[in-house]
Amino acid sequence: MINTDQPITDPSNDKLGRKIFAEEIASGLVNSFKDNNESIVIGLSGNWGSGKSTLVNFIVQEIEKLSKSEDQEVIVVRFNPWMFTGQKELQNIFLKELLTKFRAKTAKLKDLSEKLSEFLGHLTWLKYVHPGTGEAVKDVKEFLEGVNKEQDINELKQDIDKLLIESKIKLYITIDDIDRLTPTEITDIFQLVKLNGNFANTIFLLAYDQKVVAQALTRQFGENGSKYIDKIVQVDYMIPNISRNTISRIFGDTLLNLFPDGDLKNLLEEEIESIKEQDFVKYFSSLRDVYRFTNSLKLRLSSVYKDLNLYDFLRLEAMRIFDFDAYEYILKSKEELIAKKEGASNMLGIEPAGKRSLIEQTSFEKTTQNILIELFDIGDFGYFQSMDEAGLIKHRRLANKHFFDRYFNLQLGDFDISERIFDKFIDDSSIDEKEEILRQMNEKDNLVKFLRWVELKCNDVEIGKIKDIFSAALNVCEKVEYKKFSIFSSGSDFDFLINFCHKLLEKVNGIEEKRGVILERLRSKNGIFSFVDYYLSDTLMLVKIRGDENKSTYNYLWSTLYTGNNEIDEAFFDEILQLQKDSVLSLFTNHFNGTTLLNEDQLLMIVPLMNNYHAEEFNAMFPELIDDDKKLLKYIWMSAKRSYRTSVEGTFFQLSELQFLPGLDKELAKERLINTDKDDLDESEKKVLNLYLKAYSDGFIQNKYYDIEDVDKIIEL
Repeated sequence: MINTDQPITDPSNDKLGRKIFAEEIASGLVNSFKDNNESIVIGLSGNWGSGKSTLVNFIVQEIEKLSKSEDQEVIVVRFNPWMFTGQKELQNIFLKELLTKFRAKTAKLKDLSEKLSEFLGHLTWLKYVHPGTGEAVKDVKEFLEGVNKEQDINELKQDIDKLLIESKIKLYITIDDIDRLTPTEITDIFQLVKLNGNFANTIFLLAYDQKVVAQALTRQFGENGSKYIDKIVQVDYMIPNISRNTISRIFGDTLLNLFPDGDLKNLLEEEIESIKEQDFVKYFSSLRDVYRFTNSLKLRLSSVYKDLNLYDFLRLEAMRIFDFDAYEYILKSKEELIAKKEGASNMLGIEPAGKRSLIEQTSFEKTTQNILIELFDIGDFGYFQSMDEAGLIKHRRLANKHFFDRYFNLQLGDFDISERIFDKFIDDSSIDEKEEILRQMNEKDNLVKFLRWVELKCNDVEIGKIKDIFSAALNVCEKVEYKKFSIFSSGSDFDFLINFCHKLLEKVNGIEEKRGVILERLRSKNGIFSFVDYYLSDTLMLVKIRGDENKSTYNYLWSTLYTGNNEIDEAFFDEILQLQKDSVLSLFTNHFNGTTLLNEDQLLMIVPLMNNYHAEEFNAMFPELIDDDKKLLKYIWMSAKRSYRTSVEGTFFQLSELQFLPGLDKELAKERLINTDKDDLDESEKKVLNLYLKAYSDGFIQNKYYDIEDVDKIIEL
């Protein structure tokens, strides 16, 4: 709930132990003044927000309670100094309130009321009362009918004192919030108390911040304001400062009570002890500070806690409320403060390691400097780092350039992705749900960005979740067409998803565990493979081939799955090889039957392996692959695409016998093509026809590349 700035009246809600302090003061007043008729002015001095108004409430309650037990009649006048606009009106309203209280009491105060009316009438400055108090003046004039205005004021004062003494009523007058007034109004209040503070049986209880009041009085009189207070106030109680432990405890309790049961409250309960120890809690010096901060959190935290780092948000929010200059400094100094890689510097030439020094050179208080260091001094991205870029992103830190603006916008831009989606995708969704999220990301052109962030956020994710993400990404990849020549990020969209799975697998600890993720995927297909499954096996075998040839595998997919130790590698790669053979046969057969058609780029990879692994089946099915001239031209084009060169003039293709796909007979192909009806061919097919006939006439020479648009344009290497 939102905490209001209202003083407490119910002692059961006393969080600061003020009730005991109030009982001591009330007991002293009641017991000390029950047998005498003195007047006294009591001061309650405390900092702004220290609970002065609450203490006044508790004191009054205890006075009334003790007086009742002692059969002592009391009148309490709570005088509100905010309801006046000048000293003359102040005195008028003050005496009028006393009159109202007296007239509401028993008949024995009738004479006292009349005497007080006479006293009010004899204050010669009454006629100068502010024009805005016409009703008050009218009421006072009614009180003054028949009063002898020439009667001596001192005599009236003595009469009033006598009546107060005879009535045996103790008059308690509280004046609160004095430190919230203007310096002139503060002076008027103390003048009022000076004029009226010597009535018999009268106790004034004044609540104020002594520093504020002393400054106001000094400004008004040009002398030491504290000495002026001492002349008016006989007893001054200093309200104890709230201890750091108490503030921390109340802050923690208040924070936990802000939100209903749910994820946010559970998170706060888990982190509350650590939160209470944070440097930003030092900003709180009163309950008012605590409530000011927690009220802001009530309105803001629930909508952003999953998108931002909880601790960084609390630090920044505390700075926004209690040190806005530092908050603006962060905004203006983004380039200097955000994390940089080792050896990199920002436009101002500040190295990452210089952030602490930069912050310590500011003029901010030590608490603020410490918070800034907590936010931005995260170490270099080098050997001795405290957190690398992946850690900053995973933990949604303010120091990361991708998250910085979120903290100040507190809403997601069109290009941003909610942390709720990341959390659901990684931790709380089925494989089907993960696929749907990826589909939605792809529709919004956010797939690449999303998966790059998922990769960074998966550093410490358990293997079961890695497996599910791995499967979901490959399932989506099955729906993405493999295109050798399409450009998408660092490769085709297909390539990007495969590379994501490769990087994801690197986050699994242990080579056997990594291999297990892939084998589990391929074994689960039960002989019905997709092109993605083949591609997995093919890229794995490529790593083994390169490794066995003592060639570098550093930048190759699944490079860490090859150790070079036959004892460790043999069983795994033997199974992968068999799975590759099975996938090739499955894919080629389904394509031949029309069950699952492969595109040209896919066939280009499958056909040679089909001939190598399953020559008998390939030879039986091959004739149907080229049983008409259009199919033959497609097969020739696939062969030509195996070797090409690009230049400023265009793309040039080689067509040599070495790059012919299996089964292609150059003479039979020539005879068919010179006799084909060109009117049945489209423009692309005619270009392939011209390329073949030109290469044939040239003898299918290696390193001779033809422009597909004009085969007479040639590049020879």
